[in-house]
Amino acid sequence: MNRFAAPENRRRGIWAAFILVISIPLVMRLLDLAGWPALSAPLRPYNPDVWLRLSLVRDWLAGNDFFGHAVPQTNAPAGGIQSHWTRPLDFILAGLYSLMPQKSAPELRLMMAAAWYPFALSVVAAGLMAKAARKIFNHTHVVACTILLFLCSPFMADYFRPGDADHHGLMSVLWCGVLALLVQNATRPLQAGITGMLLGLIIWISPEGLIIYAAALGVMGIGALRAAPQDSQRFVAPAIAAAVTAVTVTIGLLVEVPVKNILVHAQYDSLSIVQVSVLWVAAAAACVTMQLWRQFDTVKLRFVIATAAGLCGAALIYALYPKFFMGPMADADPYVFTDFLPVVSEAKPLFAGAFSNYAPILLQPILAVILLAAVLLRRRTARRSRPLVILAGLLAVMLLLTMVQARWAYYLAPVSTIICAGLLPTVSIAARRFPFAPRRFQPYLWIAVLAAYMGGSVAASVKSQAAGNAPGTGCMSEIRYVIQTQQLQKILGTTSDIFYTYEDVGTEMIFFTPYRIIASNYHREAGGLRDLKNLRAAADIDSFHALLKKRKVDTLLVCPVYHPRFFKQGAELPAWLQPVEGLTFYRNGGNMPLLLRVTP
Repeated sequence: MNRFAAPENRRRGIWAAFILVISIPLVMRLLDLAGWPALSAPLRPYNPDVWLRLSLVRDWLAGNDFFGHAVPQTNAPAGGIQSHWTRPLDFILAGLYSLMPQKSAPELRLMMAAAWYPFALSVVAAGLMAKAARKIFNHTHVVACTILLFLCSPFMADYFRPGDADHHGLMSVLWCGVLALLVQNATRPLQAGITGMLLGLIIWISPEGLIIYAAALGVMGIGALRAAPQDSQRFVAPAIAAAVTAVTVTIGLLVEVPVKNILVHAQYDSLSIVQVSVLWVAAAAACVTMQLWRQFDTVKLRFVIATAAGLCGAALIYALYPKFFMGPMADADPYVFTDFLPVVSEAKPLFAGAFSNYAPILLQPILAVILLAAVLLRRRTARRSRPLVILAGLLAVMLLLTMVQARWAYYLAPVSTIICAGLLPTVSIAARRFPFAPRRFQPYLWIAVLAAYMGGSVAASVKSQAAGNAPGTGCMSEIRYVIQTQQLQKILGTTSDIFYTYEDVGTEMIFFTPYRIIASNYHREAGGLRDLKNLRAAADIDSFHALLKKRKVDTLLVCPVYHPRFFKQGAELPAWLQPVEGLTFYRNGGNMPLLLRVTP
């Protein structure tokens, strides 16, 4: 009998169980969509980025300008905006769209594609994290640890739910691939090239990938810093990775921007000649640095060479694009910094929220720190700790970034999951001396206890509780239900054009209806967002009316709780507002929204 057969069969069983578990929410989502536009409740996620993404893919597939990324239904009546998003995720969604039932409406096919997309990402993410964790400790229980930690993490709930067609999940999966390569040292030319390609894809999707690029290249550079002159692979690897990253992003630029516009198309919040220039300068600096490092074996001198190359590269970039050092929001309207970003949860510092909001995010990183300390501080394991040292450095960087801005949690989570999954089996094996259960089941008991603890912590999060209890949330959910079930088209037909409603449901109006809106929750819509804020804060009904006229609004879909002075129950409406009947709701109780027409 093959002694390796049992562990292999066990791994297959674990993967089968994982796929079964993540299939349950997928099937539930597909069943919810089966009767659309009839729904029993509004569809989640309540993430405006998802519906905007699906709208952009729909418009592109319908024949809109591939390069334009136009969102024509917003910023009414001025004529829309241009999105800063790029096409890699659009390509994936378009491919899944082509596999959905051909006779279904485009919106339904896209929602079905968005249901399958996180399912596929989940499998790839789990596989890559398990591969990296097994490089730390190749034990049969590592896969089970990885999957349980993944399932019980807020990382899974936030970015891998059926319907969540956002680019953050894709970027995080690409990061998992980079981690799997880095723990194998990524010194071979092929590995270094694949690492560079994955980093290039992350940057192509979002300029925030430049920070990830710097962290990964830093790990490879530190490996070369202490390498012996004869260890040519360690010197070549960072240069190869940097060059392939630059090539990948250059290809992305050629895909995203017409060739004639490349040199004049300088953007900081999206892929443009700016990021490509930065990466080619970085690649040149890496090549020069690695070549010089091979000539000298003194760490201090190598550090001086790297510093000089970095400063020269930074000076060149500053001469070409000085705004680059102001960050991706260099050209943003000041309103974005004063009013928009301060209320966006992912843009806030981690500790700005309640304890039970950030505790689930920190649970795995804290466990990872404890396990790393227990292993790395033991002299006997020091010689075998190279992957752990790499992961420990990346954990520190990602933890610091997450504390500054919560959005970096989806890069922090894979690092901590890999560390915990790689080290927890050693704890389980050590626990075998405790006779509280049959020996062969003890590793699973420890994993189960950990999973239950983490699941309870996530379930207790104030974030989800507050989302269900906040004032006006019930009314906002009813607005979503009205929009998603396409009641507005049935009632209003073509008699309405420009709606006043709230930015939180703006992208759902764009995806599910033909009507135009003032603004959605998007940083390029500062002018519209400012007007929406002024409408909510209007001192009197005449000021409110004047702002509606400015935007040529003809229909309102509002919650009385957000306008208690104007639309409270029993209040007399002004003559220029006429209520429209016929809306149906899924709860039919509490603070219901109002549909109102503006008369001349």
